[in-house]
Amino acid sequence: MSELAIRLAVGSSRGSLFRTVVKVGMRPVLAGTVVGLTMAHALVRLLGTRLEGLLDAPMLPACASVALLVGVLGLAGMIVPAMKAMSEDPIALLRSQ
Repeated sequence: MSELAIRLAVGSSRGSLFRTVVKVGMRPVLAGTVVGLTMAHALVRLLGTRLEGLLDAPMLPACASVALLVGVLGLAGMIVPAMKAMSEDPIALLRSQ
């Protein structure tokens, strides 16, 4: 929170601060989603060779909905702190440190 207050105190705009928080926070969410989808695809192919007929249903809708849900939840988890940081007075935050 203090880093965000310092950025606001030295003249960063609130929109720039919001974009920075979301951009930095979404990197691990997107990386984890890509790794998870890759591993799920590999696991389905591996299990498909062992258990024929069990995984005949297309996995694309399920994987896409899970990836979308993870992205939305990750974005919501970043919007709340960014909005809180933008609503605080940066000088008061710096004085409390």
